[in-house]
Amino acid sequence: MEDRVLHFRVGLMAAASVLIAVILALFFGEMPVLHRTYLLRIRFPQAPGVTADTPVRKSGILIGRVARHEFADDGSVIVTARINEGVPLKQNEVCRIRGSLLGDAVLEFVPSGDPRKPDTPIDRQAIQEGIVALDPLEAVADMRIDLKRAIDSIVNTSDKFGQTAQRVDGILKQNEDRINRMITMAEDSLTLSQRTFANLNKMIGDDQSRQQIAKAIEQLPELVASTHRAVEQLDRVLEDVQGFTRPLGQRGPELVGRMEQTLSKLDATLGELQLFAQALNNNTGTLGQLVHNRELYDRLNSTIANLEAVSERLRPIVEDARIFSDKVARHPGVIVRDAVRPQAGFKGVPGMSPEEVPIYQSQTPGLGNRGLLAPLFPSR
Repeated sequence: MEDRVLHFRVGLMAAASVLIAVILALFFGEMPVLHRTYLLRIRFPQAPGVTADTPVRKSGILIGRVARHEFADDGSVIVTARINEGVPLKQNEVCRIRGSLLGDAVLEFVPSGDPRKPDTPIDRQAIQEGIVALDPLEAVADMRIDLKRAIDSIVNTSDKFGQTAQRVDGILKQNEDRINRMITMAEDSLTLSQRTFANLNKMIGDDQSRQQIAKAIEQLPELVASTHRAVEQLDRVLEDVQGFTRPLGQRGPELVGRMEQTLSKLDATLGELQLFAQALNNNTGTLGQLVHNRELYDRLNSTIANLEAVSERLRPIVEDARIFSDKVARHPGVIVRDAVRPQAGFKGVPGMSPEEVPIYQSQTPGLGNRGLLAPLFPSR
C-alpha cells in the first residue's frame, strides 16, 4: 500500500514537472505553437556569434529566432530565421548583426538610410541582404596600433615641450631685465589706453555726439554706394587708359626713337641758351652793353619815348590820309567837284565847324569858285 502511494506521488510529481516545463516554454516563447511563423533567408558576409535560437529583434522587440545557418557558394553565410507573422518588414529596412562584449549576437532590423528603397513589404521568398556591425573587441584591436602611435606621439610631444620649456626658462633668465622693462612699458601703455578711452568716453558720451555718430552710420551705406560708383568710374577710366596705353606699348620703339631725337634737339637748344646767357653776361658784347651799360639803356629808353611821341603826332595825319585815300578811292569826282565848288567836305575849313562854313562863305567877298580851298591857298 505504501509503495503504491509512493509510486503515485512520484508519478504525480513527474507529470507536474512536465506540465510546468511546458507552461514555462509556452510562456517564454520557446515553442512556436502560440505564434504562426515563416522562414526568411538573409545573406551576410560573415556571421560572428550567430547560432541557433539567436534572437531576431526590431525596434528592441523580439520578432523571431535563428533556425539555422549555412555557407553559400561565394563564401558568404545564409542565415535562416523564423519570423513571427504580423510583423511588418519593409524593403527600406536592413537586417544587421550586432555583437556585444560578452560574445552574444543579435539580429535586428534597422532603417537602411537609403532613400531609393521603397516603403513596401519585403519579398519573403527572396534572399535579403544583411550587414554586420563592427565588433567592439575588433575595433579595440584595430585601434591598438593607432593608439600606440598616438601614445608615442604624445610622448615625443611632451619631450619637445620639456625642451621648449627649458629653452624658454633660459631665455627668461637671460632677458629678465628686458622683460621687466617690457612689463613696465605695458603697464604704461595700459594706463595711457585707459586715459584714452576715458577721453573718448567724454568726447562721445553726450547725446549730441551719439546723434552725430548715428547720423554718420546712417550715411555710411550712401558713402559705400558712392565709393562703389567711384570705383566703377575708376575701372572705366583704367579701361580707357589701357586702351590708350596699348597702342603706346605697340609703338614703343618708335616713340623711344622720337623721344631720343627730341631730347637731342632739346640738348642742342639748351646749349644755345647757355651761349646766349654767356653773351648776355659778357660786358664787351652788344647784349652785355645793353644790359650792363646804364647810359646806353637811358639813350634807348629816350629814343623809344621820342618814337612814342612822334607816333602820337603822326596818328591824326595817318587817319586823315586814310580818310582822304578812302574818299579818293570811292568818289574821285566828288573830291574834284568839292575842290572847285564851295561845299562842306572832309573836315571843312580849319578852325571852323561845318555849321560855320556857310556863314564864312557869305561873309567873305570875292571867294568865287575857289571853294573851301581858298583859305588854304589864298590868291596872290
